[in-house]
Amino acid sequence: MTARATARIARFIVISLPHQTGPSFSSRTRPCPAPSTRRENKTAHGRAAWLVGATALPEALATVGRPPLGSDALRREVTDVVEVVRRLWDSWEDDAVIKDVATGRYLDPGKVHQVDFDGETFSVKGPLITPRPPQGSLVVLAPDTLADAARPDAERLRRPPS
Repeated sequence: MTARATARIARFIVISLPHQTGPSFSSRTRPCPAPSTRRENKTAHGRAAWLVGATALPEALATVGRPPLGSDALRREVTDVVEVVRRLWDSWEDDAVIKDVATGRYLDPGKVHQVDFDGETFSVKGPLITPRPPQGSLVVLAPDTLADAARPDAERLRRPPS
């Protein structure tokens, strides 16, 4: 599937950190949202965006066995997660999938690159386990309160109090 040029985003995928659950790619067991975003993006035909969220609520973190995080630690983790997801999206070149039936080759291994990320609270080794999204990477959105940590492609501004 190839993504067409569009001026519209069909779906926002909201993944709040750090308590997102899902497949782990880390020796220190931290979930990674990259596979979830790819799956959702496919259903949106390449027009999805990731709205980064974060919470430090003790009751939310307790559901996955995490201790409470201070705001600085939470912002550092958001920065690391967004960075590693972007690296994972870029671990497959656009033409890595060749689907050559005659030779039985699905991909060109020279076009899939290793990601070695060591963050403060987790690490990620290896490429993304699936090809990159149709448009290369999703648009990353963040509320203005996380813009410096998430380094989004666009910010979602809060409405002024009425």
